[in-house]
Amino acid sequence: MPVSHSPGAAYGWRARIGLFQPGVVSDTNPFEFYMMAPSGVQMMLTSLGIDHPSEASYDRAITNLETPVERLLARQPDVMVQTGIPPLVIQGWGVEDELRKRVARLTAVPPVTCGMLPTDSSGSGARCATRMHRS
Repeated sequence: MPVSHSPGAAYGWRARIGLFQPGVVSDTNPFEFYMMAPSGVQMMLTSLGIDHPSEASYDRAITNLETPVERLLARQPDVMVQTGIPPLVIQGWGVEDELRKRVARLTAVPPVTCGMLPTDSSGSGARCATRMHRS
């Protein structure tokens, strides 16, 4: 799908999505985003600073979450999306609520995470599901 534009249209006139990617190098996120996003939707990408997969890197990313949040807030996103399951899973159940509260202390911009949720009432299975948190 080719990327198209409307001459004279401002970037992000429809929506500005701030994206926290886990790693420090972006290879496919921007390409895939613009293949799916409708015209007028802009992605603002920043890193959680995970330079190699390890529990220590994941812990550091979650501990320092306010830094990438503030980087995005300077660009006025409409929503912020955190990608990458490992940093959340390492923290355990309930981390999304803690992160939502931490972000809410900085902004009313809603955060979105991809977290592990039970697939049935027994909680025996898990699936990745996008959850939007509104304060």
